[in-house]
Amino acid sequence: RAVEIAARAFNPNGWFVAEGFATGDDGSGELGPGKDDLLYDPEGLLSALPDMRIVHALSGRVHLDEGVKHRGTGWVFRLLARRNG
Repeated sequence: RAVEIAARAFNPNGWFVAEGFATGDDGSGELGPGKDDLLYDPEGLLSALPDMRIVHALSGRVHLDEGVKHRGTGWVFRLLARRNG
C-alpha cells in the first residue's frame, strides 16, 4: 500500500528506484533478512505501480560487496520505473 501511495505522489516523468532482498531465493543465497515478510515481492511491487513504465527490472542472485554485512550472494529485486507523463 505504501508503494501505491508513493507512486501517485510522483510528478509526471518522475523516477522510482528500488533495490532489496526478494522472494524467489532457492535457499542458496548467503544474505537477506531471514524473514519472508521483510523481502520484496517482485510481482506485488510491479502490480502496485500501474501508472509507471518499467524501465529495468531484475530478480535474481547477485554478488554483493557493500559493507561488512552485505558481502556474499543474495537474491535481490532491482527496479527502475518512470511515471508516465
